[in-house]
Amino acid sequence: MGLRVAALGCVLVLQGATAPALANPSLEAATVQQALHHGSVQLSRFPITHQGRHHLNIQVSYTVAQVALAPSGAALRQAIQTFLAGYLNEDDFWEIVNRNLVVTLLAQYPQLSRLTLDLGVVPSDRFPHWRGSIVTYEAGQLREFWYFLMPLPEADLATVEAEAGPGPTLRIAYEYHAPDGTTVSYPDYYTVMDSVTNSWGRNAVMMDMAAIAAAIEREHRSVTGVDLRVTEAIAVQDGF
Repeated sequence: MGLRVAALGCVLVLQGATAPALANPSLEAATVQQALHHGSVQLSRFPITHQGRHHLNIQVSYTVAQVALAPSGAALRQAIQTFLAGYLNEDDFWEIVNRNLVVTLLAQYPQLSRLTLDLGVVPSDRFPHWRGSIVTYEAGQLREFWYFLMPLPEADLATVEAEAGPGPTLRIAYEYHAPDGTTVSYPDYYTVMDSVTNSWGRNAVMMDMAAIAAAIEREHRSVTGVDLRVTEAIAVQDGF
């Protein structure tokens, strides 16, 4: 989930191809599907001043009905840079920044039938954890996800390393939702990290990730679909 790039500069990558239309009328549905155009843009280590100085790894993927409707890479890149450079609310969580960016891009490019924006925050001295927000738009609906890496809480490292390899790290991902018709709230991921730590001691021996995930969802009602995985440590330049 996310971006795996090692370049130190700002990188723009465009991908996409349009399949040729089929002539057989009986395959009309397949023709429509194959005519869709998929593209992507990536920005690596984009500098920003928001809650301090940070670098962002940004990956955008989109779908349009045909290649003629696809936004140019330069225009899409400029729209992202302009939005981030002019963002004024210093207190907004990254989740809110990303959601607002997606809403802005959809307003500028209404021809997009699907849009996913993965905004990964590179670790810093103040926040030494990989973390990021993913917002998707499809069929008129927005979905919001959050992920982060954290060191494993105190555990039997020998057992964990046998499963995950050297330098094991815990990766947590979840989706935000509005329980019982309320508005979505965004718990500080440090409070989610505390929930992991508090339930880890009771469940880590058997690596019962489902029990830890259930504890997180009980304590944070706006969080659902929690996924926890032990993985090898990820170098700062790699990201997700």
